[in-house]
Amino acid sequence: MLLVLQLSLYLSSFALTRMEQNSNLQRQQYNAAFRHALDGLNPSQREAVEHIEGPMLVIAGPGTGKTHILAARIGRILSETDAQANNILCLTFTDAGVHAMRERLLQWIGPEGHRVHIYTFHAFCNSIIQDNLEYFGRSDIEPLSDLERVEIVRRLLDTLEPGHPLYRSADAYFYESHLQDLFQRMKSENWTPTLLQEKIDAYLEELPQRPEFRYQVNRGHLRKGDPKTAQIEEARQKMIRLGAAAALYPRYETALRQMRRYDYDDMILWVLRAFADNEVLLRSYQERYLYLLVDEYQDTNGAQNEVIRRLITYWESPNVFIVGDDDQSIFEFQGARLKNLLDFYTQYQDQLRVVVLRENYRSSQHILNASHGLIGANERRIVNSLGTMEIQKILTARSGDFAESAFLPEVFCYPNRAQEEAGVVAQIEALWQAGFPLREVAIIYARHKQVRTIATLLEKKGIPYAMRRRVNVLDLPLIRNLRTLLEYCYLEFARPYSGEHLLFQILHFDFAGIPADALAQLSRVIAGMDATERPYWREALRSREANAPRHLATSGFSEVLEDLIAQVANLSLTAFVERLVNRSGILGMVIRHPEKVWMTQVLKTFFDFVREESDRNPRLSLRRLLDILRNMDANNLALEINKSVVAANGVNLLTAHSAKGLEFQVVFMIDCVKDGWEPQARGNNGRFALPDTLTFSGEEDAMEARRRLFYVAMTRAKERLYLSYSLRDAKGKDSRPAVFIDELGLVPSERTLPNDVLAEADLLQMTELERPQIPAEPVAEINTLLEGFVVSISALNRYLRCPLSFYYENVLRAPALQSEAASYGLAAHNALQRLFERMLSSKGQRFPGLREFLLLFEREMEKMRGYFSPKDYERRLETGRVYLSAYYQQHVDHWHKKVRLELQVRNAVVDGVPITGIIDKVELHDHQRVVLVDYKTGNHRETKLRPPGGAQPYGGSYWRQLVFYKLLYENYDNSGKRADAGVISYLDPDQTGMFPQVTLPLSTEDTAFLRNLLRETYARILNHEFYEGCGEPTCAWCNFVRLKAPVNSFSGEEREELDD
Repeated sequence: MLLVLQLSLYLSSFALTRMEQNSNLQRQQYNAAFRHALDGLNPSQREAVEHIEGPMLVIAGPGTGKTHILAARIGRILSETDAQANNILCLTFTDAGVHAMRERLLQWIGPEGHRVHIYTFHAFCNSIIQDNLEYFGRSDIEPLSDLERVEIVRRLLDTLEPGHPLYRSADAYFYESHLQDLFQRMKSENWTPTLLQEKIDAYLEELPQRPEFRYQVNRGHLRKGDPKTAQIEEARQKMIRLGAAAALYPRYETALRQMRRYDYDDMILWVLRAFADNEVLLRSYQERYLYLLVDEYQDTNGAQNEVIRRLITYWESPNVFIVGDDDQSIFEFQGARLKNLLDFYTQYQDQLRVVVLRENYRSSQHILNASHGLIGANERRIVNSLGTMEIQKILTARSGDFAESAFLPEVFCYPNRAQEEAGVVAQIEALWQAGFPLREVAIIYARHKQVRTIATLLEKKGIPYAMRRRVNVLDLPLIRNLRTLLEYCYLEFARPYSGEHLLFQILHFDFAGIPADALAQLSRVIAGMDATERPYWREALRSREANAPRHLATSGFSEVLEDLIAQVANLSLTAFVERLVNRSGILGMVIRHPEKVWMTQVLKTFFDFVREESDRNPRLSLRRLLDILRNMDANNLALEINKSVVAANGVNLLTAHSAKGLEFQVVFMIDCVKDGWEPQARGNNGRFALPDTLTFSGEEDAMEARRRLFYVAMTRAKERLYLSYSLRDAKGKDSRPAVFIDELGLVPSERTLPNDVLAEADLLQMTELERPQIPAEPVAEINTLLEGFVVSISALNRYLRCPLSFYYENVLRAPALQSEAASYGLAAHNALQRLFERMLSSKGQRFPGLREFLLLFEREMEKMRGYFSPKDYERRLETGRVYLSAYYQQHVDHWHKKVRLELQVRNAVVDGVPITGIIDKVELHDHQRVVLVDYKTGNHRETKLRPPGGAQPYGGSYWRQLVFYKLLYENYDNSGKRADAGVISYLDPDQTGMFPQVTLPLSTEDTAFLRNLLRETYARILNHEFYEGCGEPTCAWCNFVRLKAPVNSFSGEEREELDD
């Protein structure tokens, strides 16, 4: 027994000895790897790594080894001090950055690298919250979803009264995205409503004294130095809106607390408040982290910078190591970011060591020189801001492979966009055929749409490429069709036949499985019936009276629809969606689809979303789900899925933002034109204007941010850099190179491709017709449907816009649902008609008072109630009361009283063309003069009033309408009266709060033009020239035919605006 025990002890001792030997061997290997890394440092890098005590600022340009020195410094701290791994905190911006840092540490110091605290800012703050739940007390709250954020903001907007700076009647949620953006900024920058108002007041106070708000030269009656009052007032109105929006922030925060929700950026704010209120908590973290390292400091926002400041203020000379490059900051508010850096420099100036890394291990010297010349055009740079300290950021190439490469950066100028796209693909094809590794090639662009054609050409040529982008499944035809079917089931369940306008679309979807000829025959039969006998489509599908073949073709799908409608109330939402997907034929269609893997992922993504929403709200109904999806559409919220095209050795297609941190031997920067790379003129869409007293950034900030983005893209190239632009865009319009091309100082090489290369590119892209077409129907049957056709202004406008839309809506008479906007406009229109009728019938022809007018409007709205959701009904009703009150008060004393109302003209013929219409109001003036008046709600778009010319060869829709009414009236009235003017009377205010009445003169030349247009259009209609669409991407019917995707609404602009 003793022998066994001794043997066991010996074996254990032997095993421990072997483990110690292995551990020592591993430690020696790690030490050797770390020493090798240190030996490879250049003098500047070595200075940054070896001086580990006190504050240090490292300015690290592209390719200078930033990650290398961060990891080396951590290894140095652990080897040279008594600090433990958990005494080191490294903060960076992305999970990818955390992973890269961790991997580098594990290579150099082994498992100890796992113990170093490397976090993103949000992950760090979340760790503080989770480690101190007894203090934060937030274990039972959940993150706010995008949908819930939309709903909270909309509820805030719903409470606004008319007169509030953010109140909009026609578009109540116009400022929804503005508010979301502002609240997110307030949290990320740690701005309070009080701070915003202080900065607004300071901005407005100094505004009149600013040179840009004063005339710099004498002009007319204005003298040099006079204030630009209109410009000042415009700025003041913007600040009023901003202040009003910031004042809503506390109510937004209250709503979050009541829902037990939090925003992503709240984690940082909670920690900052806790640090401010609980000194013990703050001190525990200050004392724990003896060394702090911050990566990409140039991108820290206000709240993140405050976290850093709180952690280091405890120490008189903190061991803080900040690494960044202001020239690679691709975010806005550079002034504020630069101020953070300068404040840090000023605070620790006496102790601070500044190191600039100037040796680049990526690119050739030619590429570095070109990019340096570009970024030098920026004013907001640290090299211009550190006072007496001179900092030079001229990079020297040290890459062993490419530093002395003879390839110069080249700029290519093509005659048009098609030439450029074909040219880039031809260059890549030449590299591919020469055996060049395509994984070392990148095409970099500012926006995904710039590379679509190139991706198509690469695919058609069989050239491998890799691209990853986020796709919104709600935009895909499969999910749009599925949503249309869900909407139909709900509407039919809630009120039978109320979904009629959707069923016509659904029957055309592939999954319905109805043959096209059977559907075409049914369409013609229904369209040919008298309006009083015409059945609902739902009834027609169920009917067994029609011929047997058609009934057999449609009855199966009809039974499915009837079953689904019956199950809306009997199944849970997830069970109902599952049944709908299976029974409708959607799942079968997906399984048989050539891209079934992708289609299955899309369908699963949508179903998972429904299930997650049901988990959040177990009582979620189909109606509520549809409301959520509409809210997502309205606010451009995506249900995203990654669509990846991956090739092991393929060309990399990347946006400039996603290219940051990567490098390639050959880089193509494409579409380098003003519209592609410079900031957009409408760049503040969806955002409130902010005062520079808050952001420390002026209007030039946007341009400098885009220049930095261009610089980042250029510095991804190791050996070859090709930049290209075209003189005409894809639509043939002139385009000009981005200002950054000019600033490079490189002489563009003009390139024109041979015709055969262009022809090949065109053929590769011609996979389908640009203008969707449908098969022509039997001539005799369509002639029957056109019997008695009379041209109205809406029919004319619809045909001019899209002949295919005319076919579906005017020939086949596809069912359409009147929209809420149209219903509101009709109620306002009818109230005015009743007002004038009462004036005409009263003694002395006196207009009823305002109160009676509003009662008339309320009665008309009550008649339209069925077209509104409950919430929108109340909103529109209140809007109408406010607007019509102001409209009445502005115009009642000036209204002409000798009028005819709702003049309906039938049986009029102009040059052999039968026309019809209803004129809202005809004013009868002296001297046989007549003025035609039409009421309008909605936008005041000046283009609608223009006569023919330029981009509008047929004139604007309002101009055509008034000229059409002139023809109509003068054909009706044979007394010699002439309509020499038309008036558009707006029932919604303009930006000044007034209700304009725009008068258009109507001449004989105008009527001559329209007569000719009527003759030509009528002849084309009778010749059945309506089977080809307009091809416009926004055309509902063209998309319906081309994509088999649902139409959001068949109630087009002409149908709703022109009142016939």
